[in-house]
Amino acid sequence: MEKSEIPPILKKHGLDKDRVLDDSHFRLKETALPGLCADRIDYSMRDALAYGVIDEGTKDYIRNHLQAIENRWVFSDLKSAQTFSTLFHEMNASHYAGLLSAVMFQTVGEYLRHALSKSYISESDLFSTDQAVLSKILPRHKSDQRLSLLWDRMNNRVQFKDDPGDFDYTIVCKSRAV
Repeated sequence: MEKSEIPPILKKHGLDKDRVLDDSHFRLKETALPGLCADRIDYSMRDALAYGVIDEGTKDYIRNHLQAIENRWVFSDLKSAQTFSTLFHEMNASHYAGLLSAVMFQTVGEYLRHALSKSYISESDLFSTDQAVLSKILPRHKSDQRLSLLWDRMNNRVQFKDDPGDFDYTIVCKSRAV
């Protein structure tokens, strides 16, 4: 964040960067699971729209039944709470903690570790942007088969199976619930 365009914008509007970065001032933003928080509501709704799990009408319905009371997110009725809970459960099962995500998370870690071990990137690069990191790694695919394989696996171009009797990795995903 320090190297982004955000600090000058905050300063221009008279906002203290350290205060903005301190989550204790924004109790609706982050909450321990299984509580609702702005971040959890935002990514689940945004992802559900992007994946076609919900439409704009359902998003609006959920949003219109959300309210903040005493620094907590609550739904105005049981039906809207159940709608969001069902949506969140579906997103968790199919995307956040699903097999495809587990393989992708594992492979991204391997990909970056491999790139670091070969000095294609440095640890400081990990604090830059995805574009900056990839601009250093992608040209290496032609000469590094392992890197190319990991890239293809990350991008679902390599088949895999979920077989407890025949496996190369044990992967545990962070499951979420609200």
